Amino acid sequence: MSHTNRLLDTPLEDAGFPTGTGTYALALYLTAPATINIARFGAAMFPAGWMIYVGSAFGSGGLRARVGRHLRRSAQPHWHIDWLLPHVCVVGYWCSSSPVRLECEWSAALLNLRDTFIPLKKFGASDCHAGCAAHLIAFGSTSPLRPITRELTRVTRIHAAVMSYHQLTASPTRD
Repeated sequence: MSHTNRLLDTPLEDAGFPTGTGTYALALYLTAPATINIARFGAAMFPAGWMIYVGSAFGSGGLRARVGRHLRRSAQPHWHIDWLLPHVCVVGYWCSSSPVRLECEWSAALLNLRDTFIPLKKFGASDCHAGCAAHLIAFGSTSPLRPITRELTRVTRIHAAVMSYHQLTASPTRD
């Protein structure tokens, strides 16, 4: 089952996308439950609905390169998220160019929101030094975009940093 959506109508450099390093989160929507092969995890069942993947981009190219790679859906899977992306609609993304690694704080904050759960333990967090259960958080059927934006903004402001949300496609459900 493959889900397509138009991504990157505007090149990231022309869309005011941050050029530095930082933390990002992808808003994903899976239209129907699916069993998806995820690298070393093997076949895993994912529920229909909203999922948020949180990652960091502190290497070469920073946020623009990492998020751009995810949005272009590289043919060569490298990270856990690369195995999931062909099956979901990427609705939007949040990013912060804070020099502080916020990946674990964002994941923990999202898990504290109502109706959240971890669809696959250690997804995106197999090398997490903070001991996070996962960096992929699933939500119930209601769109979580507004509460997520509020929560990520709250956590990011603690570090005197700025966070922004960028919508890529129309929400597959009412927001």
